[in-house]
Amino acid sequence: MRIITRHPDCGEWRLTIVTRRIVSLFVCSVRLCVLSLISCPVVVAAIPDELPLELNAYRVQTLVAFDTPLLGAEGRQELLDEIRHTTARCVGSQWSVTVDEATWLQPASAAGLARLSMAKVLEHSPPATDQVDIWQVATVRATGAGWRVAVRSWQPNVAVESEVVSADCSDRSELPLTLLRLSYRAFRPVGVIDNVDGKQATVLLQAGALAAPDESFALSKAATLFIPVLTSRKRDKTIDRLQTIPWTFLSVTDVDGARLTCDVHSGLRSAIGGKKNGRIETLAIGVKSSFPNSQLELATQAKPSLPLVAHRIELRKTGEFPKPDESRDNDDRLIKVLLTDRRGHVVIPAGSTEDVIWLFAYSGNHLLARVPTVPGIAATMKLEVPDDSARLAAESDLYMLQGELIEAVAARNTAAAAVRIAIKKNDATRAKQAVADLKKLPDAQVYLDRVTAIRIPSIKIAQSRKDRAGEVRIKRMCDETTELIKQYLSEDKRLAVLEELKELFTDDDATEKPIKQGT
Repeated sequence: MRIITRHPDCGEWRLTIVTRRIVSLFVCSVRLCVLSLISCPVVVAAIPDELPLELNAYRVQTLVAFDTPLLGAEGRQELLDEIRHTTARCVGSQWSVTVDEATWLQPASAAGLARLSMAKVLEHSPPATDQVDIWQVATVRATGAGWRVAVRSWQPNVAVESEVVSADCSDRSELPLTLLRLSYRAFRPVGVIDNVDGKQATVLLQAGALAAPDESFALSKAATLFIPVLTSRKRDKTIDRLQTIPWTFLSVTDVDGARLTCDVHSGLRSAIGGKKNGRIETLAIGVKSSFPNSQLELATQAKPSLPLVAHRIELRKTGEFPKPDESRDNDDRLIKVLLTDRRGHVVIPAGSTEDVIWLFAYSGNHLLARVPTVPGIAATMKLEVPDDSARLAAESDLYMLQGELIEAVAARNTAAAAVRIAIKKNDATRAKQAVADLKKLPDAQVYLDRVTAIRIPSIKIAQSRKDRAGEVRIKRMCDETTELIKQYLSEDKRLAVLEELKELFTDDDATEKPIKQGT
């Protein structure tokens, strides 16, 4: 189609618009647009069904019970509003808080909170309990000097339950902030272990990207210690099962927004796996010291579990093994040495700071366990170690055998010395008697057979208990005793003494090779 043409008379270029062609092209393009709209599906931008973990606020339900005649209905409602406003002003968007009055709690005191259960709380709460991450129940009582506030917290999604924390305040205006500080003290932050690199792990905190208006309520300050928990989720992403990884702690070393860099302290070789695997992931739950001390129970792994009495417990600053030649007096890493009582218990006092210390459990000089712990985070702890009775029995029998071995070596040396003295004095009668005494002494094979009698049943017992470490130690002790027997009861030494008699005696009975005899 020609749109620009040259006039044949004047030779000028003129624009020739072919109307029919242009109209037909316009109609075709409209048809194509309509067909494309009909044939192509409508694309709508995807809207995420949930926020990222670091932007997901904690849903908090706070229930306050009052035991004071100084506050009427209006005064209580005013205080509830102040608690709500104080929380929003200090914590900000990290918590989505609902504050209600708990008129059903009796008595409204710390004692009533200590007896309270999560089932009782849910019984008096709205039906939509699955929409709450943290349940907090507080009590406010009037005392002679002011007010006593107590708080207890539950986080059922991660199976966390706090102890009762309380504080006193002298003025009515201090109640909202005091209650909030106690609530934050009972609160345990939750995160997901995002990456593990050797002895370091990265934790992504829930609501960690949401800044708190008051820096003292920042999530990075809510806890400096975490425990890893294996979590299995259902298809709807709700938590199905929780399994705490024992004797493992994460201590925060660096904070970068919602990400925490932590050192891994564990008594296990491979305590924490890598990244998320399907519906299984590893959570990190904050822990805090709530008790003045912790009672440790040392027991065997066998069923039924038996207490280990009079076992030495060493508390150390690090998990490094002490050097064999290092004295306890010069070891600055040693904190304290304890001894288990008749129930296998020791009391470990909590320190002024929440620091990870290492616990070394010994049976004699034999190390049974080496695990980290934080005294005060739990009232009781139980450390189960392999049943060491097979090794102890073998060690006891071998010590007795070594005592007899020392006596046998001393008797052989005494008899040999008596033979030499008799030879020097040319006393044939006394020499023959000394030779007869020397021949009566048990030879090395007798003691080697007794070592075998100790080795075989002890190893079988250790194998039946799947105690590989005990089996190795029993073999090593038996091998060491065998080497001692071969070294000090060598038959060559006795034959060498008898050879000295050839120059004095011609009697074949005196110079013949001795026959092996038993005890």
